[in-house]
Amino acid sequence: MGKRNGSVIVTGDIVLDCHLYGGAQDGKPSRNDRGTQYVEVPGGAALTRALLDATADEQGLVWDEARSMWDEERAARRKANQPLPPRPDDLAPRRPPRHYATILAQQLPDVWGAIPLHLRSYSVWTPSPTDKRDKNQVWRINRDFGYGPLEPQQHGYQFPIDPESGETVPNLVVIDDGAKGFRHATAKASWPTLDAQDGRYYLLKMTHPIACGDLWEALHDVRERLIVIVSAGDLRRQDIQIDARLSWEQCAEHTLTAVLHDPTGIELRRSAAHVIITFGSAGALRVSGGPADDDVTARLIFDPLRLEGDFEREVGG
Repeated sequence: MGKRNGSVIVTGDIVLDCHLYGGAQDGKPSRNDRGTQYVEVPGGAALTRALLDATADEQGLVWDEARSMWDEERAARRKANQPLPPRPDDLAPRRPPRHYATILAQQLPDVWGAIPLHLRSYSVWTPSPTDKRDKNQVWRINRDFGYGPLEPQQHGYQFPIDPESGETVPNLVVIDDGAKGFRHATAKASWPTLDAQDGRYYLLKMTHPIACGDLWEALHDVRERLIVIVSAGDLRRQDIQIDARLSWEQCAEHTLTAVLHDPTGIELRRSAAHVIITFGSAGALRVSGGPADDDVTARLIFDPLRLEGDFEREVGG
């Protein structure tokens, strides 16, 4: 085992995200017209790792942008035979280091063509305004077609563990459970080490169906160091009564009541030290404590200007 060095191991279900970016070229194409592009990128746990890596490198990415703008201005002035601009006061001499290292535990295939259809998701992206009052545009999903069909012959787990990932003792293990096979015992060889004594924390992002599967049972051994993230939408799919479009006070009360008294909520609290219920991009409720009601504490984090789903309705896509 290696030393603990401020690292995060990411593991779980991996899929292939198939993106079609809509173009604008018709029968009379122009060089200025955008052409349609088809792009395949690793999704699931691989995408989660990429997002965490960008978060860890946030200050470095800001530095890159500031350095690029300074270099462009210097080049333009040099070309115009003008005095070069001084280095910006807020531009550090060296690129800031990452806050932590991120490691994907699985080996990705060299050729994605062998990935079965039920592990491929499909979506169409189109340029959309950042909001209704802004002319600037960004890419957003216009149509999400979900995953491909199940194939007659079922496959086992497709992504073996990377031996090099075991050389690091992480501070945190992030498990992206997308209900695509990783939660079943057939994938046990690719599960992370579950050790309650080594000090690492475990963060499980779980989708519907919630609180079930072989992995869920195995995680009981690390309950005191387990954080579970589920969406309010997935809880509703399991017939948990969390009303939408309420004030944040009512939303928190309804959600906490459901977590305290619904069988699925009780199972979540029994099996995890912390349960985080997300409400889209607008807020989240963290419930901490054991199965007894008097052991529970809760904290709501929310956008005071928006309720669940408001942002998605405002921007579209």
